Amino acid sequence: VKIASPVGEAMWASLKEPKKWQPGDSGNYQMSIIVSKEEAEDLIGQCTAVIEKMVDIMQDDETGRPKMSPHDPWKETEDGKIEFRFKKPHFEANDKYPASKPVPTYLPDGSKVDWESTEWAVGNGSTVQIGGFIRPYYVGTLGLGVSLRLAAVKVIELKKFVAGNSDDFGFGNGDSSESSSSEEFSSADF
Repeated sequence: VKIASPVGEAMWASLKEPKKWQPGDSGNYQMSIIVSKEEAEDLIGQCTAVIEKMVDIMQDDETGRPKMSPHDPWKETEDGKIEFRFKKPHFEANDKYPASKPVPTYLPDGSKVDWESTEWAVGNGSTVQIGGFIRPYYVGTLGLGVSLRLAAVKVIELKKFVAGNSDDFGFGNGDSSESSSSEEFSSADF
């Protein structure tokens, strides 16, 4: 199911390079978005509807409801907001296919970020909207659930993150700068 998230605060963005958790891992492009509970209701409802549709398809008269995954692609934050986690798997190049590309990211003026020549990243606290998909899954050990697939990002207010240089002895956490716009969009823009 194609979706556009509510506008919210960006966290943990890895849009240019995939986040790798272990050596040898191909990693994921990822971004979380934080919104109020009220703003989250529609997307949570869409996820729940996809799960219920899958339950209807998978339900067996003899076994009943399939096992349900204990994991949701959202969680409540300490301050009572909702954090949605979006991911896009990264695939390394092989003899048949090139490596997967960074996440298409659009700036407030509508221009697309050229990740090959960009030295900054979308920093925490940027205001964004995410385009993506609700993707159902079934894993025997976990059960039936949904994940949120990252497809594109619209930056509404950018807080650039620039990684510290090699001369900072590991003390630097990067520089942030801001650019803003109040432009919004719909899922048709993806």
